[in-house]
Amino acid sequence: MIEARELEKAYMIPEMGDGWRSWWASLFHRQYRRHQAVSPLSFTVQAGEIAGLVGPNGAGKSTLIKMLTGIIRPDAGEVRVLGLDPFERRREVCRQIGVVFGQRSNLWWDLPVQESFYLVKDLYRIPSAQFTETLTQLGAVFALDELLDQPVRTLSLGQRMRCTLAAALLPRPKLLFLDEPTIGLDIVSVGKLVQMLKDVNATQQVTLLITSHDLTVMEQLCQRLLLLDRGRLIFDGGVTAAVQRYACYKKLRLTVRPGIAGGQERIREELAGFGGEWQNETLEWIIAEGNPQEQVLLQQVRNLSEAGVADYYLEKPTLQEVIRNAFA
Repeated sequence: MIEARELEKAYMIPEMGDGWRSWWASLFHRQYRRHQAVSPLSFTVQAGEIAGLVGPNGAGKSTLIKMLTGIIRPDAGEVRVLGLDPFERRREVCRQIGVVFGQRSNLWWDLPVQESFYLVKDLYRIPSAQFTETLTQLGAVFALDELLDQPVRTLSLGQRMRCTLAAALLPRPKLLFLDEPTIGLDIVSVGKLVQMLKDVNATQQVTLLITSHDLTVMEQLCQRLLLLDRGRLIFDGGVTAAVQRYACYKKLRLTVRPGIAGGQERIREELAGFGGEWQNETLEWIIAEGNPQEQVLLQQVRNLSEAGVADYYLEKPTLQEVIRNAFA
């Protein structure tokens, strides 16, 4: 569905000093600074995949999506979307893809939402029966019935995002790009969005490429992660592989039951040889995968249950920890 080879994009940013002299000089001899938004990178996305593009602000995620959707031309390299060059064959590509930018809307500002949907229908030449069926399904998921007659400019951010996502899905695209799709959505709408995207991917085999700072959404949706840092692709693989590479450990947390005389002192004394860090009534260890001390420590914790151990549990690192470790 997507094939990028040595893709590269840079911007020339004008530099100006302070004061009117620098301003006047820049009119005749402007100086530029080269900003490398995307360094040469290569990757592919197969049909039916849900891939997550993750990175800090300024990593080049939006620039990469703009190149993949034909909005801007890459400086170097080659990109194919559905087998076509998205810049040279933009019209053909756009008929088969959907795009949502969280900060922008694909709806007409002064028209009622329903009229925007009908314009999408005509632009994409969607058959009437398919349009009605798809709109009914999307209306149930995003609760659109009460919004259809309202002008887009009167909608809240969350309402506008729901309608924007529906408009992108109306043509039933083969490939859907989502750039921060959860901006403005409440927790209930985010949950519905995640479930709907899973259903669309499973039933219609729609390929998804998603960027989001909501790592809970990425963890629930993505089968594969592309980690982008300052325009460079630093990791490409499954979530399990990312955990093994950047967070190959477990956390053991022990909570002390309050009110037991000498309980915490005894636990501190018995477990002193294992290290760990106390935070109020909780003791936490970080244990590397495969560490033989893990079972010894667990057995020792079980033996201390009568001394005032209220609870203990092993916890795997979250995706948020994985990403934080990767970019640290």
